Amino acid sequence: MLKAGGQFAPPTDNPATPRHLTQQITQYQGPIPRAEDLRAYELVVPGLADRIVHMAESETLHRHEMETVTVQSTFRERARGQRYGLAIGIVGVLAGAACVLTGHDWAGAGIGGGTVVSLVSAFVYGRRMESKESKDE
Repeated sequence: MLKAGGQFAPPTDNPATPRHLTQQITQYQGPIPRAEDLRAYELVVPGLADRIVHMAESETLHRHEMETVTVQSTFRERARGQRYGLAIGIVGVLAGAACVLTGHDWAGAGIGGGTVVSLVSAFVYGRRMESKESKDE
């Protein structure tokens, strides 16, 4: 508390004297500060506001590029898996048919049937996992 003449006077211990404490907290969320803060940064360091905005734009562009790479990679991986599954299925069914044609009926049925059952199981399991992942997101 200041007295006349600029001298500091300690506060009184009088309980009737009102005392107030004010605290202000300001926060924002996002890559770019509020306009008032950007103006203040610009006053302190000329060009800083532009650098902050450019940094936020660069980060957004990088994030979008990474998401694109992830989606493309997932697509290629799934396509490769489907091609391998088709190749395995064709080889398994043909091997089973060859066994049946050479007189090994039980072996042919086991190889051909086992191949088909395995591929169908993998397909159903994969769909369930995709469904579970989409629900989690």
